[in-house]
This record gives sequence, C-alpha cells and structure tokens, in this order.
Amino acid sequence: MTTSNFRSCIYTLYRVSLVAVLMSSFSVNAVEPQYEKPLGAGVTRYPNTNYEVTNAKRKDFQEPHNTRIADPYHLLVPKLSPFVPVNVKPHSRLVLSDIEDRPFFDYFGWQAFIGLIWPADENYRGKHDVRVKTPEEFVAASQQDEQGVNPPIVLETMHTFDAAFPGVNGSMAPPTQPKAWNAEPYARPFNLDLVSKGKAPKGLNEAFSSPLIDQNRQYVRYNLQLNEVMYEFVRQNKWYLKENLPKAPTQATLPPLPVPIGTNVRTVPEPYTQVSQPQTNTTVIQPVNGNSIELKAAWRVMITEADLDPKKPWRQVDDLSRYFVSKANIYNPITEKVEQGRLVGLVGLHIVAKTPQFTQGLWSSFEHVDNLTAPTGGRASFKKNDKFWPQGYSYVPKSIMKPTDAVPEKKRKPVEVSRVYKIPQTPVAKPDNFPMGISTVGMNKQYQSLLKGTVWENYQLVITQWPTDPTSFYASPFYYPRGFGPFSKIDPEQPQSIKDAYNRANVNAKAAYPRWSGLPIPQVGALNSVMETYFQNPLDNGPQPMENTSCMGCHYGASDLDYSWAFKLRTWPSSFNQGRVNDEDSALAKEPANGSPANAPIVIEGIAK
Repeated sequence: MTTSNFRSCIYTLYRVSLVAVLMSSFSVNAVEPQYEKPLGAGVTRYPNTNYEVTNAKRKDFQEPHNTRIADPYHLLVPKLSPFVPVNVKPHSRLVLSDIEDRPFFDYFGWQAFIGLIWPADENYRGKHDVRVKTPEEFVAASQQDEQGVNPPIVLETMHTFDAAFPGVNGSMAPPTQPKAWNAEPYARPFNLDLVSKGKAPKGLNEAFSSPLIDQNRQYVRYNLQLNEVMYEFVRQNKWYLKENLPKAPTQATLPPLPVPIGTNVRTVPEPYTQVSQPQTNTTVIQPVNGNSIELKAAWRVMITEADLDPKKPWRQVDDLSRYFVSKANIYNPITEKVEQGRLVGLVGLHIVAKTPQFTQGLWSSFEHVDNLTAPTGGRASFKKNDKFWPQGYSYVPKSIMKPTDAVPEKKRKPVEVSRVYKIPQTPVAKPDNFPMGISTVGMNKQYQSLLKGTVWENYQLVITQWPTDPTSFYASPFYYPRGFGPFSKIDPEQPQSIKDAYNRANVNAKAAYPRWSGLPIPQVGALNSVMETYFQNPLDNGPQPMENTSCMGCHYGASDLDYSWAFKLRTWPSSFNQGRVNDEDSALAKEPANGSPANAPIVIEGIAK
C-alpha cells in the first residue's frame, strides 16, 4: 500500500470515529480539577526548575567544554508532537555565536507552534487530544469539513485575557474572581472581539496603533490568550486587582516561580512554589506547575461565494483550503451589531513563553505565507503588487477608538504591506536532521514538508527573539522605561541630589534597552508584518523609537510586569505601573524647592503638565 493510500484509509476511518466529533457542535465539557492527562500547553507535572544541563543522566547531556563540537545541532529533530516544549536544548556551552545559536530557539518556536495547533481535547481547555498520536492521525484529524472549517486546536480553547481580568470593562465595583480554568466550556463560534454597544471595538487596532485592512477591505481582528499556568496564577492570587500586586522595588514575577535550592519537589505538598510578598503581607503561590505562555493571534474575515456582492467588486473569494479556518462572532463597528458564526482565517500568531532559563521570555512569531506573497492563481492578502514600501506600509489608517471612527467598507482603502526585515537566512549549515538548512528559512521548509497535507504547511516562522544574557536585568525602578512622564521639568532650585535623580532616571531610561533587557538578539527588526505593521520603520514620520521595532524592545515598557502589556493594562481599577523613578524622588521632583515658583512637573490624572 502506498503512503497516499494509507493516509486515505486512515483518514476515512478516522473521520467517522473522531473528526466528526471534533467539528460543528464542539465544546469542552467541564470536568473535575483532578483531570491530569494529558498535561496542558506549558504545564509540567512538577515545578519547572532550572534546566538540568549538568545532569549526566539526561539523554541530551553534554560534557562541559570550551571548544566547538562537530555537530552542535544533532539534538534538534523536527517532529509532529503534541507536547509544547518547556525548555530550550542546551546551547550556552557549545561556544557558538548568537547567529549560530538561533536554530535552538527557532526549533523551540516551531515545536511550540505544533503543540499549540494540535487537535484539542474534548474535555479540558488547553490540552491536546490523546487519540491523535501519529503523523498520519494528525493529518487526518486536521482536515476541514464541507464548509471549509477545521477542527478546534489547543490554542483556540485557551482563555482570553479578558476572561482572566474581569475588571477590564471599566466597572466601578471591584470585579469578582474569575471562574476556574475549566469551569466554563469552550464552544464555537468563539467571541473574537465583542464589546458592549457604544464602546471601541478593541480587537480592530494593532497594539498601540491603527487597524490593518486587507485586499477585501476587511478589518483584521486580534485577540490575546494565556495558558492555564498563567491564568490560575492570576486568578488564585487575585492579581487582576492592582492592590494585590507587589510594590516597587519588588518585581511582579509571573510563573515559573523560583524553587528553593535543594527542594525535592516530588515529596513536598502542593503548591510546591510560593513566594513571600512583604509589601502586601501575602504569599504568592503558583497553583499550576510549568511556564507562562501568552498568545496573540491575527484573524482575517474569510470571503466566500455567499459574501460576493455586485456592489462590492473588490471582494474576491478566499481559498479556505490554505488557511486554518474557525467560526467566530465578530463585532461590526459600522452597524454596531454582532455577526454570528463568521468564518475567520488565522494569518498571524505570536508565542511568548517564559522559562526558568529565559526569564524575559522566548518570542516566536508566525505568519501565513499568503500575507505578502500571492499564491498561484490568487492574490496576497495585504499586497496588491510587487511594489516595495520602505516604511513597511502604504499609509496608516485612522485608529478606531470608538465605532464612529470605523470607515464603511466602500470607502476603506487596503493597506499595502512590505516586509522591511527579511526572514533570517543564516546560519547556512545543513545538518542531517535539517537537510533543507538550519536557518529560519531552511527550517521553515523542513517543517512545512513535515506538515504537508494540512493547512499548516502554509504557515512560516518569521522571527525569533531571545535574551542572550537573562541576568542583565534590573528590577530597580530607575532602570524601567521611560524615566519621568512626558513634558516633565525639574525645578531649578531643587537640591542637587534631586536633579541628579531626575537626570539619572532619564539617562538610564534611554540606555535601558537593550542592555538591561537581557541583551536580546536581534535587538531590532523582530516584527510580524500583520501585527506590528506600522512599527517596521521608525524613520517614517518618526513616531516610534528604534527599540519598538522588536518584541522585547516594545514590551520592555511593561518590564515591571514581566514584559506583559496585556496584563499591565488590565488590572483593576487602573493599569499597573511601578516603572518610573522611586516614590521619594518622584514626590520631591513634583514640588518646588523652598517655595520657589512652581515649574516642577504637575501631574493631573496621570498626565504631566
């Protein structure tokens, strides 16, 4: 029997017994917390401590050395596996350059991606279906139904940040504790960007920016999600309330929390991991072992034959067979109504995983291959022709802060997008496990070949960013961005010590990234063209500093909350912010010295005048 015939037989049998169950009426049923198998994305059975690179009993152990080895990449084996990795293969003792280190992080990103796109468990959010084990079963279980819709995947069943932070809608009263991770079932269609009537549709703008409009003149939608480790940490410690977060200079640290040296985590009672927080007189616990994972996804509204309209000639039917397609309820800012069960296709995905080794996170970003390159017989989603836009985009649409800011489809103009920073083509080695190359481009080809026969062969890793020296991070408020608030001035009659503190804060803020952010690689140019479209070239009109052309550069602005803007901006009753100068210097700098005329900064409702 040929491989194709074998897959066909497997597919026919499997769809009868499994795929049909996973489709249209799919929901995740609430079950008892004791449900353990399989472990969810990023979850470990015991606390994830520092990677045991010195443990000689590990199969991937390597003797310490200070010379290069003949085949540094032999441990990197591409595979279809439902398990999201929780550590990076050891690389720091291989005496490689940063560029030669990249494959270890690209490999981590790709294996995490595969684990997150695995068919989902029917009974528990964020877990993979244990019935799908082999590559053939993965291919069969990933096929679309008659409507062109794919079965639910692991990442789709993870909670959104809005579920973890119930006070984000601006309620006056303190929010009640969110429900337990698996207390509420996941079901399609999911709510992609729903908001109450009259409020700004948050999911339409890119982060700190403007909306992106595709060639069909549809707004791209965005949503943010987190895994069980991070969700239960926020929920059980009540960190959705700003008052429960640590005060400066203590860092607000997300899982994995450190485990005391010498602790035998297999013999002590749960929760294994807890940290004293003296400022709030509380103890912070990590209820679920493992790593924090944050996701950000970009979705296009898919156009089908039913959506064609003679009055809208710009619309073209999307080839659903090339996309991961789901069903979502989306908000139409023009009609201010919810459109139920619209088909949406995944076009971009950020994965951020915090591990014990890399406390500033490992940042991986994926895109659909048709975003900027036209497929045979079709057109690119965000590019009309081969013209290159040096700033990365043709124009910047008006930011949508309220429904009336949205533009009717007839008057919308597609944004033409170019990739300013190329997908890395180095290093150039071709080890046995990656005959197509070990660069990001080569690794993409290898994984796309592995995923052949599914929609996932049409996705690619565009960049990975990681801290090369995670220890070069300072929790002192002086080192947090970005010094004092805008337009602030120091009174000329202030004592010299206060002037020094003010100047020191500003100097440190300017020099903070990348030195105090773990020395990331690459330092700039780590971008997703459909999620940071307007950040690609900071020289265009000068609205963005160079540091904002990378994941870690932008998120260093949220370094007082472990680089999580989604967390930082959602605490109740206001955003968490301990990232300025210390309280004493801040207070003194705002007051004139010895009753002199007040030209020190005056703060009204958080805005310096």
